[in-house]
Amino acid sequence: TEPTLTVVIPIRNRGGDRVGNCLRSLRWQDAPPGSFEVLLSDYGSDAPHLEALRVLADEYGARVVHTPTRAIWNRARALNLGIRAARGRGSPAGRSRPPPARPRASLPR
Repeated sequence: TEPTLTVVIPIRNRGGDRVGNCLRSLRWQDAPPGSFEVLLSDYGSDAPHLEALRVLADEYGARVVHTPTRAIWNRARALNLGIRAARGRGSPAGRSRPPPARPRASLPR
């Protein structure tokens, strides 16, 4: 089944604790399993950062959509590319820090 919600996190050349903490906090949500997906919209990360991001995504059940580019960082573009790749109907955008609200609040009961 398709998730109801997709959490899109735009990212470039990030990894480590900051992204891990964000993904961990999303995994702790009490929304029903499979009701939301986490999509990391990578906009032009270099190879080492992209590989580290993929490892974190695998560990936390997130999906990476990579856009190879040398263009200047563009958060809006990264979000739009992530939203296009989203499987859920709703797509709240996030940053690589814990979300302020639970995804469950956006899901139908």
